[in-house]
Amino acid sequence: MNSTRRDFLQASAWAATLVGLGSATSRVMARPSRPQAGKKLRILILGGTRFLGPALVNTAQARGHEVTLFNRGRSNPHLFPDIEKLVGDRDPSINKGLKALEGRTWDAVVDTSGYITRHVRASTELLANVIGQYVFISTISVYDETLQSGINESSPLGSIPDPTTEEITDATYGPLKALCEKAVVTALPGRSTIIRPGLIVGPRDSTYRYTYWTDRIARGGEVLAPGDGHDPVQFLDVRPPAGVVVVSIAVEIFVGRIGVKKLKIFCVNSQGGDYAVVYLFSDIIRCISINGDITIYIYVAVISSDI
Repeated sequence: MNSTRRDFLQASAWAATLVGLGSATSRVMARPSRPQAGKKLRILILGGTRFLGPALVNTAQARGHEVTLFNRGRSNPHLFPDIEKLVGDRDPSINKGLKALEGRTWDAVVDTSGYITRHVRASTELLANVIGQYVFISTISVYDETLQSGINESSPLGSIPDPTTEEITDATYGPLKALCEKAVVTALPGRSTIIRPGLIVGPRDSTYRYTYWTDRIARGGEVLAPGDGHDPVQFLDVRPPAGVVVVSIAVEIFVGRIGVKKLKIFCVNSQGGDYAVVYLFSDIIRCISINGDITIYIYVAVISSDI
């Protein structure tokens, strides 16, 4: 475990024991004062109605916090009829942009929808003086070598020739997220948390990256699978990362008071490197009902420049 994760876990434990202590002095008058431990927090979520967002809302509400959503009102607008919803656009040049956020204060912001540096810079600069903490949901795709084992928070990040591009492709997605991280940290030094999750799966996952295998294996018959069966895989259910985000907000209330190095960036991983494809398929077979026989063929792709 590296020092960043150790600091987070240590601070989490201490934060739990400090429930009930008085609030700390606010850093600047414009920002909301730090709430008491255990008190309801006012949390703004940028996004909040697709995949990770609903899990965040459910977790925050279960802990008694007050949630506000800011988004375009297009994805699943029927969700959460009981909470405040602000309509706008991450791009300040489109319609009213971020106008709905002006003149408001929150204890923390969770940014689940930041992909373009200009958009993230606009939101951080607008909110920097009226919030306590900014949590940015990034990705492990920010790293330069994403296939390398042993990647941690200090591993080199990827880059792109034109950092001003706003075209999201397989090649630019990770580096753009890294630039968004930089914009967050620059605007809120000492008050930002960057979370780099791996492959998230679970309720409301529309990518079909993980659920394809459960669906295909459930149909039975012959299944063609990649690799030699020993390739390591990592994935995590969407609900624990949501808990990590909400806990990180509570932890930030205390870290300055208990002398722990401030939480900056940490990766959220799941199974260790010894969890391989063959174990994944075995677990799927054990967890679902199979009609008839099933045979899984593992293959190794051979690519030749002569083809």
